[in-house]
Amino acid sequence: MVTLAVAAILLTVAVPSFQALLANNRLTAQANDLVAAFGAARSEAIKRGAEIRVYAGSGSDWASGWTLRVDANRDGDYTDAGETLKTYPAVTGSSAAQGLGHSLTNANYVAFNSRGEITPATDRFEIVISATSATETRCVAVERTGRGFVEKDLGATDITECER
Repeated sequence: MVTLAVAAILLTVAVPSFQALLANNRLTAQANDLVAAFGAARSEAIKRGAEIRVYAGSGSDWASGWTLRVDANRDGDYTDAGETLKTYPAVTGSSAAQGLGHSLTNANYVAFNSRGEITPATDRFEIVISATSATETRCVAVERTGRGFVEKDLGATDITECER
């Protein structure tokens, strides 16, 4: 009986901590997937000598996933067959992705030119990935040079801009 009581107490303490650990790991994986998508788009843009765009999955909703697209026939629409390079799934669990302060012309995509820079040139593009069950948030940013990276905000579950 004592053993069962001790086990019950340990489980009561461990389960909430484990859930937060899982949520934080999910956030890290999702942020890294987005950075990888930006890196792949930048690399493809340089390799092809053409603009590559990373589109939000649905309108400007980055939580619904993202897609890499190239304008292969250079007609300016990025919707022809064969122009989708890769599609990434929606963020999972209780996570949400939110685009933040940027001065891009269109908030539903990030474009990389043939030099690997975001276009039109802007300060930087930022997306925050957060979860209600996590103890941290992740900010995915792309500098105007095209370099993407993740910033971690400890102890915050809802931030309105990435720390610099």
